[in-house]
Amino acid sequence: MSKGKFLVVIALAFILSLILLYIMGGTLHPRKSTEGEEQITDTTLANLNADAIANIKQAKTPKTNNKQLSSDPSAHIVTQERQSILQCGGDPVGYDEDDHEQGDYDKAYTNLVDRHLDSLSDSTLYEQKLAHALFAHWRANEDENKRLALLFEFEASYPGNSLVLMDILNLCAVNNHPQCTQEFIDYAVASDKQNGAMWFNAAMVYAAKQDNEAVLRMIEGLNASNIFNERFGERVLGFVDAMEASEANSFAANVLMGIGIDAARPVNYQSITHWCKTKVNNLQNAAACLTLGLNMEKRAKTMINRMIGSAIQGIVYKAEGNNEALARLEQTGNSYRDPSFAVGTNAAHNLFSNDEKRIRQWLKEIDSLGEHESQLMFIEDAIKVSEHMGQEYCESRVSMPHLNL
Repeated sequence: MSKGKFLVVIALAFILSLILLYIMGGTLHPRKSTEGEEQITDTTLANLNADAIANIKQAKTPKTNNKQLSSDPSAHIVTQERQSILQCGGDPVGYDEDDHEQGDYDKAYTNLVDRHLDSLSDSTLYEQKLAHALFAHWRANEDENKRLALLFEFEASYPGNSLVLMDILNLCAVNNHPQCTQEFIDYAVASDKQNGAMWFNAAMVYAAKQDNEAVLRMIEGLNASNIFNERFGERVLGFVDAMEASEANSFAANVLMGIGIDAARPVNYQSITHWCKTKVNNLQNAAACLTLGLNMEKRAKTMINRMIGSAIQGIVYKAEGNNEALARLEQTGNSYRDPSFAVGTNAAHNLFSNDEKRIRQWLKEIDSLGEHESQLMFIEDAIKVSEHMGQEYCESRVSMPHLNL
């Protein structure tokens, strides 16, 4: 795994967020109201927006050290500081060009990963069986029915695991499998009912099924939930820990693979954005979409879900012609698109790539604070290490062992 590939994978979720925001941010022209629908006006949308914001304020939002998260995601880091992060050089995953061509190394490493994950199917340990269910069919071209069957099999034996249930709901939104019943969807939500992310996954399934009442019910439950945690860090660390006892035991390489595996998971965002686009002229549905969008923008942990939340709000604002609200969304998007943030992120991850303690802490903080907030803290830490330790840190950094492939 080369240094260039390291930087690319770290930035993958960020790039995907921007692409999805761009795709869904296209012009949406107001539709004429149909029978039974009330046409949205400036006044009605203003009232809906005020109600939605009031609902968000009533929901429990995450705090850090009793302080609300900053409304300006980049307020704590300036461009000049990001450029001061130390570059230690060398490859972050212990790749030795004298031993392998890069392509051969990547292929050999992923073969070791596949071999280990396949072997976990015979394990009697819960953690290993969980890793097999979540990751055995990790490639993007894998048969989704095989993935779903394996997840349902694990769920039948070990019910109630949130990571498994989220994956099942995501696949149900993509593929309307016979086992994706209302009874199962409601069971999945009830198993993690204080987590808005589970309600959101269920909303995508019902949107794909065009079950309007159920979508509204899921959004209402999401708004009443105490947290919104997609469990990104937990999933990546689950993969890393599963590989620890295998021949493919490079911590840094497995973090990158875990991030890539999460990015490759099928998530049917289009079902819920299409639902909002086609239902936006109904006042109840428009209010629900604003509530959903605001919850995701303000409470979701991953940047991609925050941007999806902004895009959903934009659907309603464009239909109503609310340029002021659209300008606010654009300003928020610009803060995420700041090129210096991406540069600082890449530099920090390059510096700390083999620092297992810091990487683990960063992944845990994504789930507790949010992806963007944790990245800012990561960059700040990299700046402090660069200023106070300098080359000493590079010399003391433990390199991952080379693999005998």
